[in-house]
Amino acid sequence: PETAQKLNLKGTVLIAFVIEPSGQISNIEVRKAMNGGCTQEAIRLVKDVTWIPGQNEGVVVRTQMITSIGFGVGSQAFYENYGSTGN
Repeated sequence: PETAQKLNLKGTVLIAFVIEPSGQISNIEVRKAMNGGCTQEAIRLVKDVTWIPGQNEGVVVRTQMITSIGFGVGSQAFYENYGSTGN
């Protein structure tokens, strides 16, 4: 976002949400926010994606997702900030 660029903000927004069987998303929850319009932009981006729901034994099911969206050169991947399972 323009405000974030002017302020030279860098970091990551963490968002949790549910992908419904229809591919629409619901239950958006910001787990880590940023200033400068970054949180709002991250929510907009998540809403703008065409999501594919998960499947369980061939049946489409509601799927919980958590994603990170980095802003600026100093942003880090999700696993660098919140731990990795090593897989």
